[in-house]
Amino acid sequence: MMGTTRKNRCRYRILPERRLIVGYYSGEVNENDIISLKKAILNDNNFSTGFNVLDDYRDVVFVTSANSYDQFLKWFKESFNWERRSAVLTDTPEQVTNILRFDTIQK
Repeated sequence: MMGTTRKNRCRYRILPERRLIVGYYSGEVNENDIISLKKAILNDNNFSTGFNVLDDYRDVVFVTSANSYDQFLKWFKESFNWERRSAVLTDTPEQVTNILRFDTIQK
């Protein structure tokens, strides 16, 4: 199953046979874009908490403030938190910094 949000800037595909959720993000992305995609994943009939996650942020420019980012992290910790393996693809130091902040809440 494949889903999209915001003019295909955020897309996902669930691969049940691989027990994998793949997310792809491109262009200017803010916390609401990511939350919208994660909510779509949670509501997808093929979703399972037994699946691992691969997110590709290589084509992203993050457009967030520190306050909005903190609010996003809180939502994520409360709503998209299950035992899984996650991998993240990045391309720039800024993307790595944002992902490292994000990764701290998953531990």
